[in-house]
Order: sequence, then structure tokens, then C-alpha cells
Amino acid sequence: MTQRTVVYIALLLASVGLSGCSVAPMHEEVNVHELKQVSGDVFHEWSRIYSVISQAGGEEPTRTHVGYLDRRFSMEEPEGKFFVLDLTHKERGFLLPGGLAFLLRFEGSTLVGSEELGNSGIESGIKRILQVRGGIETEFVKDASTEPVVEASTFEG
Repeated sequence: MTQRTVVYIALLLASVGLSGCSVAPMHEEVNVHELKQVSGDVFHEWSRIYSVISQAGGEEPTRTHVGYLDRRFSMEEPEGKFFVLDLTHKERGFLLPGGLAFLLRFEGSTLVGSEELGNSGIESGIKRILQVRGGIETEFVKDASTEPVVEASTFEG
């Protein structure tokens, strides 16, 4: 690569950076309390999170319980938000419906902020929040979940 090519690439990168086409930086501080809110009467769908690691030689994969997923939703926000908890039920992070993940930062037991982990989908977000290797499986826990009560409509004809 010639010196002229290196200078051209450097100028090109600088012009792209100054053109206003910048991307919001990763690890940007956000207002966690606002993002975590779900409006209306909040319902919960609980799932267990398992790490699944394939074994060599076609053996049965190793499946380890690593945490919980609490989907909080309402009639006003039917997609809801996904909260990732560790095995002690401490919130470690959350995901917005589109997959944008946030890691919660604590000093002792006090929430001091969050870190944006990017938008890589729900499964990848869970893996990054819990720092899990391998694949992820979730198992719905019906007995621990709440459901919206849908009232029967009355039709007067």
C-alpha cells in the first residue's frame, strides 16, 4: 500500500466521520428508570433461561439453568420489555422489544447506571447480559406468570 493510498483512506474516514452520518456510541448512558417503565396494568410472563452447550461425539447437550426472563407487558404495551435476572432473582439487564440490550451496573446493591450492549436480538442480548457461553433456551413457567383478564364484550343489537 502506497503512502498516497494511506492518506486517501485516512481522509475518506475523516470525511465520513464529519459528515453527520455518525452512529450513537455503544455503552452510552441512558435513563434506566424511564426505559424500564411499562405503562398500564403490568402483567408478567416468566421463563427459565438455560445455557445449552453441545457435546463432542453426538452426546446429549449440557443444559444448565443460568437465570430467569421476566417479560413485563400491558394492554397499552403488548410487546412489553424483557428483564434478565440471575439465579438469585437480581435484575442484571433488560431488553427492549426490538432486541436493544442494556446491562445494569451496581455498586453493592445500589443501581448506579446502565450500559447499552447494542441491538443483536433477544437471545444474543440475554447471552451478553448473563455472559453465557453456548446457546440459550427458555422454558415458560405458567404457574409464575400473570395474564391480562379479557372481559367479554357485550353487543346490543
